[in-house]
Amino acid sequence: MSDQSPLFTFRMSDFHISSSRVEFEGKETFLTPPRMKVFQAILQDHPVPVDRKQIIDFAWGPCNKRNENVFDKVLPVLDEKLAKIGLATFNEPSIGYRLVRIPASTKMQDSKSDFGSKNANTPNIRVFVSALPIVDPMLVGREEDVALIERAWVEGANFLQIYGAGGCGKTALVDKWFRSHVDNEIIFGWSFASQGNLLNRQISSDLFLAEIMSWLRIRIAPSESVFAKIQVIADSLRKHKVLLILDGLEPMQEDDGRLRDSALRLLLRELIVSNKGLVVCTSRLPLEFPHDPPRSLSRELLNLDPPSGARYLRHFNIDGIEDELQKASAEYGNHPLALTLLGTFIADYLDHKITRRFEIRRLLSEKGQSYDHARRMISAYERMFAVGPEAKILRGLGYFDRPADLDALMLVVANEAAESFRQALIRLKAARLLVSNQSTNVVDCHPLVREHFSESTTKEGHNALYKYFASREPYLPSSITEMTPLLQAIYHGCRSGEYHDCLNNIYRLRILRSDQDAYLNKVLGAHATSIALLSNFFESPWTKPVSDLEPSAQLKVLGDVGFSLRALGRVKDALAPSQAAANAAKNLEDWGNAPSAFGNVSEINLVLGKLSEAVSAGRQAVDAADRGGIIDVANPIGDWYFRVRCRATFGDALHNTGDFQAAYAQFKDAEEIQRHHQPDTLLLSVSGYLYCDLLLTLGSRTEVVRRATKGLSLAEDQRRPLDMGLYHLLLGRALPRRSKKTQEHLDKATDLIQQAGTIHRLPLPLLARATDSDLTEVLKIIEYSGMTVYLADYHINAAWLFRSNRRQALMHLRSAEKAIEDTGYLRRVRDVKRMHQRLHL
Repeated sequence: MSDQSPLFTFRMSDFHISSSRVEFEGKETFLTPPRMKVFQAILQDHPVPVDRKQIIDFAWGPCNKRNENVFDKVLPVLDEKLAKIGLATFNEPSIGYRLVRIPASTKMQDSKSDFGSKNANTPNIRVFVSALPIVDPMLVGREEDVALIERAWVEGANFLQIYGAGGCGKTALVDKWFRSHVDNEIIFGWSFASQGNLLNRQISSDLFLAEIMSWLRIRIAPSESVFAKIQVIADSLRKHKVLLILDGLEPMQEDDGRLRDSALRLLLRELIVSNKGLVVCTSRLPLEFPHDPPRSLSRELLNLDPPSGARYLRHFNIDGIEDELQKASAEYGNHPLALTLLGTFIADYLDHKITRRFEIRRLLSEKGQSYDHARRMISAYERMFAVGPEAKILRGLGYFDRPADLDALMLVVANEAAESFRQALIRLKAARLLVSNQSTNVVDCHPLVREHFSESTTKEGHNALYKYFASREPYLPSSITEMTPLLQAIYHGCRSGEYHDCLNNIYRLRILRSDQDAYLNKVLGAHATSIALLSNFFESPWTKPVSDLEPSAQLKVLGDVGFSLRALGRVKDALAPSQAAANAAKNLEDWGNAPSAFGNVSEINLVLGKLSEAVSAGRQAVDAADRGGIIDVANPIGDWYFRVRCRATFGDALHNTGDFQAAYAQFKDAEEIQRHHQPDTLLLSVSGYLYCDLLLTLGSRTEVVRRATKGLSLAEDQRRPLDMGLYHLLLGRALPRRSKKTQEHLDKATDLIQQAGTIHRLPLPLLARATDSDLTEVLKIIEYSGMTVYLADYHINAAWLFRSNRRQALMHLRSAEKAIEDTGYLRRVRDVKRMHQRLHL
């Protein structure tokens, strides 16, 4: 069209812009004048970031509070519009906004035709809500809250959290609202509250991720990194308008509200930034994400007011004047669950008369929690049922941290005839103390009911449940869903004191399928589930295993939890158990495990930017390996393998501190040890990569190409994704820059290292390729994992990327220098000097 012209170029692609239309790579979107102004302000000197004040000045004139508020409202909607053409704005901390491409996922391209409808006029409505709790459809006094959720949905908010005390009606509120949309919207609901709120419980998001990826028809290898999984889920939810309901998140949170589950935190952060639909979360604690309208909304759900509480009590056919009903509601804190149980109790046992409520004994509580009124009513029912089958069932539910199947429940409700048991279930359901699903043979209750009765469980009861779940088929489960009975077996077994049997016969034998196979981690990629399992073997996470385990077993669980935490990107959290494992191995003079334990500590300290600690741990790893002798007479390769590997780890730590000569000596020593046992071989795998990394620093590109080419051939024969990725990375770094072959190697390296699930190595190919979207991803990883050693690399690459703007480039180089000083990452000192020379700064 004649009124369109390519005003700007972005990564060799032209924008065609009219007064309201933007076309990019064959896709178009339409912007209102304010959004177009912001868009043009960010583009005006691309790729140089533009700070907030510059954008506001360009769009509306002098920067003031009013114009800042307008900008805050315009930017989220602009991002939503740009996402339609594959772009987004990125706020680089302390520098400014720039435009980035949303990375296309080949896996989503494979699966996008399976989900949703190609015809927008005939949407494919899909609803999955069976994982949400069953609730009473009666809702009183929540009209404003229902209207809030509806506005968030209609007006395009990305995220809404509703938090409040247990039993205040959060789940019922969301249930009431979404039921009106099930016929015309795509909905996925999941509840974590069914897994209880027990102290020190570690809940995994693996089952949720597996279920939603299956529902979204995403095909991705289970062993891929959490970043890869979250990216494809987020990509799908940015393409399809989906209502995602996450109920009862409190078991996933720390006391301050932070999500301890790193995968779920990452997914929510991605969706808050860009999301075609809406995420609705409920929890007792406010999540870490701030109230930032219109994109991110937060609502505290308080108890009812007395008039609404009185109206709710009338729902149970309670007799009494309005004033008396309001007084009764206030006496019970206007707490919805307490009023539910109060109304049912009065109707069943006190002739429907509100004036008889004083016959219910008070529960004296020192906790001062807002849900103590509900516990008062639970105690009243417990006394009313006394020693009958109802009381046995309620106490039986206290054993479970999730919905209970009837067969398991009957094991801890002894000596009850089937008919008596069935009638008791009916009475408890009528009393609103539990809900049941006859079709699935499952019994559940409100988490507050479960928590109340968990205090009366016995070791004998847990032991009976341990034996029951341990006997379930299949013996060797092949998926997270099939593994659920074994997860429950470990939960109950540890509470009955069967720590050794749980660790050896369930965890190692049936879940890991031997330490070498590590099926749960390497095949299923279920590191979060691994952490949840291992939490049962700790008195306090993650440094003090239960004293019932022998020292060698304590060493094992410390090492395993450190491995899974690091695999999830929780590198800071992984340091403490890894250090504890290394110290324990040294104290036990366990020279079979000490070398790798200290090697892990060295690697973790290195990426955390603690270079001096990395060198110290690396030196201890070498010392432990040299003291080890023959670890296994049947496999004498063990002793020299650790001597080689630990020298490579130590050499890498020295390399990163800038001591190139000492590092080179360690690698040469490592290769000599290997050649003594395997003549004519080079250092391979991670050790080989680290040596070549040093050789690149020393300028030996031809030697690196030779080694990497040979290593890649062997890795491809053995189908080892990590090794293949590292060798492609070396070739991409050693071959001439900007060639087609170099780009192919770097692309393959990124895909393979991501596929291997090694998050702590993922920044390496991204930094080598160093596109604007790659650097954006590196910043996310650093913030998410705490791997600050990569900050200097990020800023050096960013200085080159923004070289057209002297001020921005210099700012990045100064940030790189500070990062080097803070961490001791001295190998990059001369890289900063070279960049100063190349940019003439």
